[in-house]
Amino acid sequence: LGATSTASQAMYLAGQFSDVPVYSRAHLGSGDSFKGPAIVTQLDATTLVQTGWQVEVVSSGAMIMTDSQ
Repeated sequence: LGATSTASQAMYLAGQFSDVPVYSRAHLGSGDSFKGPAIVTQLDATTLVQTGWQVEVVSSGAMIMTDSQ
């Protein structure tokens, strides 16, 4: 839904460089969703969402990741 990346980062994935969107964990809210590859940053962690995975932020604020392949 309303997830908007705050930047992009070049990463080497699956044998090639790709620009990967970067999401700020603090700006993700309930109902936001996006697909990997992506990076989620927060004060105490960085999460890499692999290609083929879907992220949905639920009402508790948790990020639920599912394999969408």
